[in-house]
Amino acid sequence: MTHEQVFHARSCTMTKWHRMFWHAIPATLAFVIGTFAIMVLDRNLPQEVIWGKIVPPTVLSGQSVTFHFGLKKYTEYRGTVKRWVTDAHGQVFSLSESPTVSDQIKNFGVEQEVTKSFSVPCGMAVGSAEYHSTSYLHSWWNIVQRIYPVSHDITYPFIVKNGSYGNVCAASSGAVSGEQGIQGKQGIQGKQGATGGEQGIQGKQGATGAAGAVGAVGAAGAAGENAPIVERPRIIHKIWIEPTTMVPGQKFVVHIEAMINQICPGESHWSLVRTSDGMEISRVVQPTIPTKLGMNHIESIRTLPFSVLPGAYYYVASVSEFCGPDRTTFTATTEHVPFTVK
Repeated sequence: MTHEQVFHARSCTMTKWHRMFWHAIPATLAFVIGTFAIMVLDRNLPQEVIWGKIVPPTVLSGQSVTFHFGLKKYTEYRGTVKRWVTDAHGQVFSLSESPTVSDQIKNFGVEQEVTKSFSVPCGMAVGSAEYHSTSYLHSWWNIVQRIYPVSHDITYPFIVKNGSYGNVCAASSGAVSGEQGIQGKQGIQGKQGATGGEQGIQGKQGATGAAGAVGAVGAAGAAGENAPIVERPRIIHKIWIEPTTMVPGQKFVVHIEAMINQICPGESHWSLVRTSDGMEISRVVQPTIPTKLGMNHIESIRTLPFSVLPGAYYYVASVSEFCGPDRTTFTATTEHVPFTVK
């Protein structure tokens, strides 16, 4: 083979590999960009909470209770769960964060009952209360979700009754008195005048010892002092619904009388709870209705879902408002309003 033929053969081979290389680059880039786009656009939840309830549904402050819920897992995932409870006045009580329960669910797409325990915080007001949690989740394969996780909020009602569980809350109810200061020492008697023909001059009376300092007062709250009161943006005074007997698919009106102290953006959560077992069977989240400062009479039109079976239920609602530059969350919870589905 001549030198020209060898050169020609090598040129053809190099040209073939060059063509393959330059075709592979755009294909690889397209694959990487497409995979990244899928990760960015994937905001599907890797799990779903089907139902939930607090056991027992009526509790005491300081009591240990259990949150039971039905969960479906669609893919392997990890994450954390932020938990808190609110009382009848909307006061927020934080609970400890907990890990997700993905490792407890063995089958995909199959509902499984899971439980999480918590202690009812001391100081919760008597009446309607709610358990809240926000799960921050990422699928095992999605790198973007590790930085920007998907989130899922749930809320389930329970009732706090008067009293406390054992002596759990007793330590936080009493005042701690400061110690009494030590009494000052008695002043020293003046010296007697010299003895002689003349009466000695009476010595001056020693100064009375300073009174002992009063002991420090116990910590604020423990000594009965009130912490600074933060004005809540919304105080709910009364709620009722019309009518109180209805059929599935029927519209009903919710009336609320509330004092609005400041206007903040927020959202309204309302749900239907079955009286017999405390299970939430329907839940809706909507923007809050515009209000004005001062006393407001708010009317909201709701529709009873067709899926609700005949029986006795509660209408439960709460309003979460985000106020100030740091978007502090205030939650106002209503009383449970009974109604009947026929």
